[in-house]
Amino acid sequence: MVLMSIAIALFTTPIILMYGSDLQGSDDAAMQMIQEIAPSYQPWTSSFWNPSENWQTIFFLVQAVLGAGYIGYYFGKKRRRVKKEANKTSK
Repeated sequence: MVLMSIAIALFTTPIILMYGSDLQGSDDAAMQMIQEIAPSYQPWTSSFWNPSENWQTIFFLVQAVLGAGYIGYYFGKKRRRVKKEANKTSK
């Protein structure tokens, strides 16, 4: 129960603290810095599709979930393998 409370607090605290703030990604910060350093700079390429902010958020969340799932799967599989090998050597 204590671990669950800690997990919920760790999950909700950043959301509460960020509510209503202006979130800018590193791409935006890089673009501003480039404009300050070299105002005449022209990008070599351009995006072929610019999704809305809602879609960008959804894509980011899907990417985060897939990454976390992969990492969890990897460590779970590794843990099972270590337990299996430990059981073999103990017999």
